[in-house]
Amino acid sequence: MFHYRMLPMPNILPVKWLHPLSLNAGKVICSTEEMSLEVAKEMASLNPLSFVQMLVPDIQNDSPGETRKEQSFLQIKENLAAFLKQGILIRDQEPAIYIYRLTRDKVTYTGIWTCTSIADFANNNIKAHETTRTEREEQLADYFGNAEIDANPILVTYPGSESIDQHIFSTVETRPQIEFMQNEDRYQLWRISELDRIKSLMSEISVLKSAYIADGHHRVAAALRYSRKMEDQNSQRTCFSTVYMAHDQLRLYSFNRLISGLADFDAESLLEKIGQTFEVLEYDRGSLDRHEISLYAAGFWHKLKAKPFLYHGADLINNLDVSLLHNHVLKPIFDIDDPNTDKRITFISGKHPIGELEERVNSGDYQIAFVLSPPSISSLFQIADSGEKMPAKSTSFEPKFPAGLLIHQLEETC
Repeated sequence: MFHYRMLPMPNILPVKWLHPLSLNAGKVICSTEEMSLEVAKEMASLNPLSFVQMLVPDIQNDSPGETRKEQSFLQIKENLAAFLKQGILIRDQEPAIYIYRLTRDKVTYTGIWTCTSIADFANNNIKAHETTRTEREEQLADYFGNAEIDANPILVTYPGSESIDQHIFSTVETRPQIEFMQNEDRYQLWRISELDRIKSLMSEISVLKSAYIADGHHRVAAALRYSRKMEDQNSQRTCFSTVYMAHDQLRLYSFNRLISGLADFDAESLLEKIGQTFEVLEYDRGSLDRHEISLYAAGFWHKLKAKPFLYHGADLINNLDVSLLHNHVLKPIFDIDDPNTDKRITFISGKHPIGELEERVNSGDYQIAFVLSPPSISSLFQIADSGEKMPAKSTSFEPKFPAGLLIHQLEETC
């Protein structure tokens, strides 16, 4: 058992990870972003080595209700045991922390892949900035409780730290234990299992003045739900997979909106209504400034520039572009009260080309596309520090992490 001392700021913890060998890793790992059940079933049928076999309970059978769920989770556990028996996945012999590096599109992202005490999220040592949906929390908590694996990390960011950078840079000068390509992406992992190096990294993270959830708010909320159901509800040894990356390692995107299901839609009438609160200007798909939103409908782009009376002084939340769009367009004009549950709205990460939004509107599947600029990382920090929360789907971060690269079995105490 690795012993540690609880500190006032984030407590990172080494565990005995499950992971693939470099030889098979490109076939094992899979992206969960925008994965539908149909896509998951296809992936599972085409690639028996894919970790998707351990992700989606409904892949395995068509039994009704609770019986299907019980059988699915049982199958997930059997699949995991088979992956270990066949050597598709192996288990670290000693608790470890990893340095993780992804090189994609000539951009390199580097961070520390470890586990974090659930107490740090519960006590707000790591601050949240975005609201979550109860339904999604419950789904993920159900998965944690039944599959008993944690295969997709929470992304935590922090203002840069020279001492942490030094740890990372000295490590990546050596040969990685895991290295492989998937498509054109290069993955590298360096294992740190020496006790003195682990303690040094733990100490450096613990003295961070601030740390923030960048991506994974639903996983955090689900982890808290799961931990409360554990027999020892106050156990500080419950921990979850986490990647720490300095803020300058991340790319921040908006979430754009597509609107469908509008009977008798009239673009001219819509622009007239919007003109009461926004200046409606011509737009050539260029960059957007703060408080500017672009709209595509009926074959044309327009820029919506919020009129100054919409701003509320130091109101951090209502001054966000996503709030201006909701409060002054989506809710009053389309009667979209809750974007998370209204089936007329679809969210598309800002990393997708604007042309994709055009195509989806031109196809007739949607009537309108709204494009927003992402908030700044400094405004995200400010909102989290104030204890407030952005609306859900306000930010989209890169990098995303593949499932099945480093897996933490929740039955293992940290």
